[in-house]
Amino acid sequence: MGVKIDDTLGLLRVTKEPVKDPKMPNVWLSSYLIPEGGAAKMLRCFQRANQNLAEVVIDRVVVQECLHKDEDISAFVVDHHRFFGHLETGGDARAKYNDVLDKGQDGDKRKA
Repeated sequence: MGVKIDDTLGLLRVTKEPVKDPKMPNVWLSSYLIPEGGAAKMLRCFQRANQNLAEVVIDRVVVQECLHKDEDISAFVVDHHRFFGHLETGGDARAKYNDVLDKGQDGDKRKA
């Protein structure tokens, strides 16, 4: 979901295209580098998206509405774990939300 910018850094420019499940890229808010002007753009994106961030997983809003859709935002990702790490522990709330998203209304796991 990106165009290679630099092979040595593994840097890709995020493309502006619709993304959705089951193959939506996963971006964790704990792994963002955002300059001051970019933070203001993210906040404007959240306003335009008009989603209740208490009810939806904010990372999904960022991916769908801001990184892949908002033309004011230039986003880049790396294709490795050299700069950032993310560890989900047994007590991590993220694991709970991931489980909720993976289940259908009848409680069965969704088939990808």
